[in-house]
Amino acid sequence: MKNVTGEARLKPKIVGSQIARMRGWLSKTPPTFQEEVLKRCRSLTFQPGETLYHLGEEHGGIYGLIEGGVAISAAPTDRGPYLVHFGRPGFWAGAAPLFMSRRLVSVTTTRPSVCLHLPQNEIQAMVAGMPSAWRLFGMLAMFNCDLTLSALDDLMIREPVKRCAAVLLRLGDCRDPNLTEKSPIELDVRQEDIAMMANLSRSATSNFLRSLADRNVISLEYRVIKILDAEALRNEANTA
Repeated sequence: MKNVTGEARLKPKIVGSQIARMRGWLSKTPPTFQEEVLKRCRSLTFQPGETLYHLGEEHGGIYGLIEGGVAISAAPTDRGPYLVHFGRPGFWAGAAPLFMSRRLVSVTTTRPSVCLHLPQNEIQAMVAGMPSAWRLFGMLAMFNCDLTLSALDDLMIREPVKRCAAVLLRLGDCRDPNLTEKSPIELDVRQEDIAMMANLSRSATSNFLRSLADRNVISLEYRVIKILDAEALRNEANTA
């Protein structure tokens, strides 16, 4: 993990500020709060496979992804850890230690990435001067709680094809047609990851993914699945 320093490294933070204002948790907060958060953040660069934080850590601040991708892994029982979600630019994580005793997941980069990091002491300084900020940091925790409930809802879908499509939509953050990106949405996940998250056999998952690829709804590459047609994938989840 390396701090982004020097004039040549200022651009990622500027671009990142725009992304943070447009997507995810921070975009839903008041402009004055956004300004204060972004002013106090530092930009960090990561290589693939580096860990932002580990399951069980008790402090360290929050992270906002502005470029690249991150794998979110959990181990709620003696088994695991398992990949439970994939974070794309605009994804924020790390709020649990603000309200609990330890981190609930591990977050690891899947490709070269840039993150905004708001350290714990900066959060405390913000709250000291703006007590209402606690509610907005709590909103981040609720955002990720909603994400967890969404994953559980996926698993409640009885039809395997619908369930698999729903997982892809969640990972791509493209359930809402108003938020769909025009360009392909890249997911740094393997077919076996999708099988695990959809509670399906590898063979059933592979057959369904190949069917989607044959219809140009997705493309399958090495350790990457690209969503090419989010509308068609939503139709698959709703009508399969």
